[in-house]
Amino acid sequence: MEDIQIRQYKTEDKEAVKSLNQESIEEFGNSFRRPNFPDLDQIEKVYLENNGEFLVATQDGDVIGIGALKKISDEMAEVKRMRISPDFQRQGIGKLILDELEKRARELGYKTLELETSINQPGAQTFYIKNGYNETKREGPEEGWPVETIFYQKEL
Repeated sequence: MEDIQIRQYKTEDKEAVKSLNQESIEEFGNSFRRPNFPDLDQIEKVYLENNGEFLVATQDGDVIGIGALKKISDEMAEVKRMRISPDFQRQGIGKLILDELEKRARELGYKTLELETSINQPGAQTFYIKNGYNETKREGPEEGWPVETIFYQKEL
């Protein structure tokens, strides 16, 4: 984890963020997610200017991880876009990003965080449970989701 830096998103990170997001989605099969992510074209507006956060993890100037907070209400935010480059997974980078997002959420006055992941991502499920998130519900294709989706919450 030498030389890993966690910092707030900068406009010049946009293409690297979009590329990392796409790389991560393809790892689990593109069929279960939207082909585009309009929030990644408006990170400042969607996250930074709306009582949220968007972090990048870098090594030697390269973006190797991302994670965001999106405001849901005055007391709740959603953890979004947790992505780690496949070459850097299982090295603690996701934990660094999540810890920083939780710290930032407390500073912004949020009491609860929520997030979702798919049934296709057992590593993510284990990661969130290990970090204190509790499953709240599941929704499947019959509820309009392309695959079974697991929802989690954590009280801060």
